[in-house]
Amino acid sequence: MPDLGYTLITLTKQLKTALNRALADHDVTVTQWALVAGLHRHSPQTAAELVQALDIDKPTVSDVVRRLSAKGLITSRPKPGDRRAKLLALTPAGEAAYGTCAAIADQVVETFLTPLSLSQREQLTALLASLEGAPHD
Repeated sequence: MPDLGYTLITLTKQLKTALNRALADHDVTVTQWALVAGLHRHSPQTAAELVQALDIDKPTVSDVVRRLSAKGLITSRPKPGDRRAKLLALTPAGEAAYGTCAAIADQVVETFLTPLSLSQREQLTALLASLEGAPHD
């Protein structure tokens, strides 16, 4: 498969650009959306856990946490047994934002995959699901 890595990177950039454009109307970036979605899937989490789970650097996560807190989308509380760590969770407004952004993301992905037949989309989804859970060291 010639240049598969490059193709995947290029497609990822194109999808990220489309998502950023679509989410901008709701004052959310793709990185903010990733953190909100991460907290929706597993909550509460510490910033350090989000850094690891989302593969986003620590300063970026700190900045995004500040921005989402200012928007009222996440809360933080002390982590029992660790005075320095804070547990982050979505507020009701954060859960609502998740629902809105998830619908937008679904529409963007649907549009992005328009060149593929339904069968090809299903096959791609199954293949990506297999890769998502596999070790990649």
